[in-house]
Amino acid sequence: MRFRQIITISILLCLFSACSLRAANKAGERAITKLHAISPTSGYKLSEVMVLGGPAPFPKVGKSFNLTRSSTNPVADECKKINAYAKRLGVASLSDDFPTKIFAKNQLQFVCVNSLNSVGTEIGVSTSFNLYGIYQDGKDKFQLVVSLNRETKLPVKAGSKYRYNGTVSLYFKQTEIDPNTSKDQPVDGNLSVLNAIGQYRFTHPNSDPYSSANVGSALRDFSKSNKEISIKQIPDSGGQITHLELVATDSPKGEQSFPYCMSIRKFDPKHFGTPDPGKYVAVGYVWALSRESHFGEIATGTCPKW
Repeated sequence: MRFRQIITISILLCLFSACSLRAANKAGERAITKLHAISPTSGYKLSEVMVLGGPAPFPKVGKSFNLTRSSTNPVADECKKINAYAKRLGVASLSDDFPTKIFAKNQLQFVCVNSLNSVGTEIGVSTSFNLYGIYQDGKDKFQLVVSLNRETKLPVKAGSKYRYNGTVSLYFKQTEIDPNTSKDQPVDGNLSVLNAIGQYRFTHPNSDPYSSANVGSALRDFSKSNKEISIKQIPDSGGQITHLELVATDSPKGEQSFPYCMSIRKFDPKHFGTPDPGKYVAVGYVWALSRESHFGEIATGTCPKW
C-alpha cells in the first residue's frame, strides 16, 4: 500500500512539474509578444520571434528576435539608439549576475562604443555589447538580454557603411547566461589602471594629462598595492605619454606573461557621444592599436613605436 502511495505521489509531482513548465512557457510567450510589439529604435528592422536554444539534444530555453540595420553613422549614434531601445525594454545592466542594477547612462554609452569598435576575431565582427535585465509581466519574471555587434571590415574607416546585428532574448527559466563573467563584472587590473588615470584627470582638470610626472602620480597608489603588474609609460614622438604597457610579473614559473598596450589618450566626448563618466566599467579590447586609438582601448602585445 505504501509503495503504491509513493508511486502516486511521484506521478503527481511529475504532472505538477509539467504543468508548471507549460505555465511558464505560456507566460513567456505572452511576454515575448509584448516585447516584440515595442517599437524598435529608428532604422532597425525586427525579425519574427524564434525559438531560443535547440535543436535536440540542446534544450529550448526561451524565445528571441533579431534586429538589424545598415548605417554610416558614427558608432556613438548607434549606441545611443540601442541603449534607448534597451531602456524601453527595461534593460540597463552590464552584469548578468546583477541584472536589476541600473548603470549610469554615460557608462553604458562608453562600454557600447568601445565594444562595437573592438574586433575580437579575424572574421570582421565586432565584440558584442550586452545588456541584461529582468522583464516582469504580472507575477512572472524572466531574464532578458539585449546584444549588439557590428560587421566590421579592417581597417575601420570613418564614414564606412556597416551592418549592425542585435538580438533580444527572453529566457523562460533561470539560466546561467554567461558563466565567464565575474561577480564584479568586469573588474581586472587593466580596468583598475584605466580608472586610476581617469580619476586623476577628473580631479586635476588643469594638469597636463600626458606628462610623465602626472601619469606617475595617477598610478602611484595602484602600483603600491598591485606589485604583480608592471606598468611602463610609452611616449609618442613628441614625448607625451599617450599609452601604457602592462605586464603581469607574478606568472607561475615556466609560463610567459604577455604584455598589453593601453591607450590613455584624453576621453573624447564627441567620439563616445557622452560626457566623461569619470568611472569606467570596461576596457575596449581591439585587434591592434594605432597612434590615435581612443581612451580605454587595449590590445595584446607590446606598444608600437610611434
